[in-house]
Amino acid sequence: MKYFDAHSHYLAKRFNKDRHKLLSDIHKKGVEYIVNSTFGKELEQGLQLAKTYDFVYLSYVDEGGEEAETDEHLKNKLLIKITELCKKNKKIVAWGEFGIDFRKKRTLQRKGN
Repeated sequence: MKYFDAHSHYLAKRFNKDRHKLLSDIHKKGVEYIVNSTFGKELEQGLQLAKTYDFVYLSYVDEGGEEAETDEHLKNKLLIKITELCKKNKKIVAWGEFGIDFRKKRTLQRKGN
């Protein structure tokens, strides 16, 4: 079976000691593609990660935050920025972060439960 990791954070400090082994093992076990969420300040590290591993791609997360959702000028500026980044770097395949993060013991709750 082939797998696709669409939301990862392999640049996190907790992976510093064994990042290479982890990524190599994941790929050997059937994960064909990984999309690593890369924040603005980590872009160069993310690009290096994607260059090192042909199966790793990036989702670029700019720190525009909630302001970008309501400020049209900022939203357009960010769109221009990501468009230029994607033209220059074919390993950037998405803008923003997607998926589910479980942090601080938060859990999903369904209506009616």
